[in-house]
Amino acid sequence: MDSRERTSKAVSFGNPDRIPVSPSVTAQHWLSHSEQECDQLADYLNGLPIDCPPVICRDEKALRRGHGAPTWRDSWGCTWEEGLPGEFGTVIDHPLADWSRIEHYTFPDLMPSFGLATGGCPKLYQVIGGADRYGVLWYQLQFLRGYEGIMMDLAATPERACWLLDRVLEKRIAYLRRALELRPGSDAVFFGDCWGEQNGLMISPGQWRNVFKPAYKRLFDIVHDAAKKVYFQTDGCTFDIIEDLLEIGVDILRVSVGMMDIPALGRMIGGRACLFADPCRQHVLPRGTPAEVRAHIRAIIDAFSTPSGGLIGGLSIEEDVPLANVRAAMDTYLEYGQRRRMGASASTHHAAPWAGAIGLRPERSRRTMPTPFVHASHL
Repeated sequence: MDSRERTSKAVSFGNPDRIPVSPSVTAQHWLSHSEQECDQLADYLNGLPIDCPPVICRDEKALRRGHGAPTWRDSWGCTWEEGLPGEFGTVIDHPLADWSRIEHYTFPDLMPSFGLATGGCPKLYQVIGGADRYGVLWYQLQFLRGYEGIMMDLAATPERACWLLDRVLEKRIAYLRRALELRPGSDAVFFGDCWGEQNGLMISPGQWRNVFKPAYKRLFDIVHDAAKKVYFQTDGCTFDIIEDLLEIGVDILRVSVGMMDIPALGRMIGGRACLFADPCRQHVLPRGTPAEVRAHIRAIIDAFSTPSGGLIGGLSIEEDVPLANVRAAMDTYLEYGQRRRMGASASTHHAAPWAGAIGLRPERSRRTMPTPFVHASHL
């Protein structure tokens, strides 16, 4: 069973041979660690049966260069300031911060670009982006109006917020239809909007259901009409809208499991959608002991994995995650996950056939390093 079939079966509850695993390494991790530490991490990952490895490399100059200027303007007219290497940056000028500018504003016509897609790796699960960046609706409203601006709209002039949402949605639908035409062989379409804060949603669940839920459903229906799966990521504490996301057709859900009650989340999602696990990045992964990491991953497996599927073993390896905790997490996905699924007493690692052949391992000079996963690249 190759990685694409394994992941597809996990998503559709079709009895994969094991839990598919998908670690990703942020640019900040590669840039902030020594050559020896980078080599150790890459050597370890190359020895695992990773189902969805990065498929290209960029050198350190490219990681640091970003768009080649401290500030740049995107196709929506938003002016961005470069962030740290590997980060998206920050919008510092919102084109519709002053609502009177709407009289002269032109919404862009967006064309999909698949320079980082998995077309050259047919054995990988094929995921395309449903938008031109991370932030399909909610983030785009913030980019256009500013966070305070759109929050005030929702509170004081909701008709304005709904009108702007409809215009953004129109552009997203056009982009999505074109993306599906260009990549008819894709398996899933990725969308992302972070709705959660530390302890709850940014807006009330009722307002989210009335304003945003129908808009997402329109996008997801287009994906399902094309016989593709919907992959949705939303960070923060989003428990209050998980049921809604399932109702409108999310097939693969990536949420911050460490910020919510894992057993309760498992009871809600289990058997209805596939969880792309995002283990706790605030506490457990960076500051926990390997034993605590193993316990955390076991809790995720117990809550979401079934013999028929339902779990993808994700892991975000950020700057402050030590190698010992990476090992603890990945070994638990592969060993405990297989024992729990099969009732066996042991599981053996097999090196992925493409390991080392596509640039996962950095060269001895730190001038060449793998990129982190792009938001819409692969599972």
